[in-house]
Amino acid sequence: MKTKKLTLVVAILFFITGSTFAQQGNMANNKKGMNKQNKFMNIPDLTDAQKTQIKEMRTANMKEITPLRNQLREKQAHLQTISTGDNVNKQEVDKTLEEISDIKLQIAKKRESFRQDVRSILTDEQKVYFDANYNKMNKKRPKNKLPRK
Repeated sequence: MKTKKLTLVVAILFFITGSTFAQQGNMANNKKGMNKQNKFMNIPDLTDAQKTQIKEMRTANMKEITPLRNQLREKQAHLQTISTGDNVNKQEVDKTLEEISDIKLQIAKKRESFRQDVRSILTDEQKVYFDANYNKMNKKRPKNKLPRK
């Protein structure tokens, strides 16, 4: 009898603990999403006009980069397919690697252009803060690394 009660209590505790952690995980994910959207809004003394301009520039930048990211993922998947197996065509692998590099370069150029566009609407004090904290604000996702040969 004691064993059944103890088992029931432990099961209830696991259920309660699991639910609590699941809710915290969802809240943490939402908070991360909010930080991504508002990361530039931490620049001190931004005017409403600057905030609006940054949001518009960010949206335009995302519209340009999203298709490139999609292409990059497709090329990386293609590379995985052609670089594994018994008959690997090294020329095709090299060509795909060059295409991946070209896409990454295009993305890097667009990111830097966006960064310079944001800087162009900031005051000198805001630029100092922005330059010092840009890498912290723009925490990058894990880089897509090329497979090792």
